Amino acid sequence: MAAMALPLVIVPSPKYAEIMALQFGMKFARDAGFSSILIESDSQGVVSDLKKDEEESWASVRGVCDN
Repeated sequence: MAAMALPLVIVPSPKYAEIMALQFGMKFARDAGFSSILIESDSQGVVSDLKKDEEESWASVRGVCDN
């Protein structure tokens, strides 16, 4: 189990902040060598977008998710 906090300087929306946190956590898990992860979030919008198959669901945050 892991947890962390990270300051964000400028965030255009709460959803963007949730996606940034998700991206950071996934990169951390990859770099730490985790073979599987469980992601939990209280952001219904982010969870809904993760469940969608449509590419456009992430179009507004493409710069965040492409790293």
